[in-house]
Amino acid sequence: MSKFLRQIEFRGFLRDATRDESRPNLYNYFEPHDNFLTGLWAYARYALPVRCDGVAKINCYGCPSTATRCDEPCLNIASLWISIPETLPTTIDACLKQQEFMVDLAHRGLKHASNEYRFDYSPFEAAKSKADANQYRFEFQIGNTKKSPNRSLAAFIWCFYDHGFKTEVVFTTRDGGFFNRTIFATANEQTISAIRWLDQERVQISSKDFNGSYWICDIHGNAEFVFGLASSNSPHHIYMHATILINGQGVLAEREKGIELMNKAAEMGFKHAINHLSRL
Repeated sequence: MSKFLRQIEFRGFLRDATRDESRPNLYNYFEPHDNFLTGLWAYARYALPVRCDGVAKINCYGCPSTATRCDEPCLNIASLWISIPETLPTTIDACLKQQEFMVDLAHRGLKHASNEYRFDYSPFEAAKSKADANQYRFEFQIGNTKKSPNRSLAAFIWCFYDHGFKTEVVFTTRDGGFFNRTIFATANEQTISAIRWLDQERVQISSKDFNGSYWICDIHGNAEFVFGLASSNSPHHIYMHATILINGQGVLAEREKGIELMNKAAEMGFKHAINHLSRL
């Protein structure tokens, strides 16, 4: 049995308070901005984990046809239906208003859930204050800060969400002053691993997604993705590398380089590359 509540997920607005997330039961409450959930993600990250016997995850739904209520947990996952008005009292087209609405919605629902599942609500009070003060931005550091070999600089990985995840390496001076920052990836802590200094000017950041792959970033603002399987010269691996670069799959998109590699795989007779080029 779980001893901690570790995850809160907003699953959507539903017409009826069931776990049916099919299209007929979806409720188009408002036209969501790309970043409308960032405040809620930040709120949950600030608050969790909290001690809670038997519930590890709460799936939250907004629903106009029910009072706010919880169900019995199944496999340590519980559902929380949060009552909402049939229609919004005012239009919330602005992103900031949507972010604020979602945090308020979850905060109200989790107050009810804290009584039902007997967990401490005070971390959520503190988390809401912090999310409000931070303007609902979702940003965080990945891993530890590492000092350069001569300790004159330090580097850390900073991740934020703005129409998608963006990851940057930030360099600071010995006394903590800003030196430089460079966006090098479109990934988060699920795919970004540790940072280490290679010399006085360069750091290496490992990828969890692609075996043996990493980024090299320097203090002058340059960043390069190194695909771990590139040295095999296999057409399959060349095709994989090309696809990653063309689609920007966790990395900054490099379409021209990706197409160049796709052509190379096609010239080696790899039919997936040939088919891919025919669709470009």
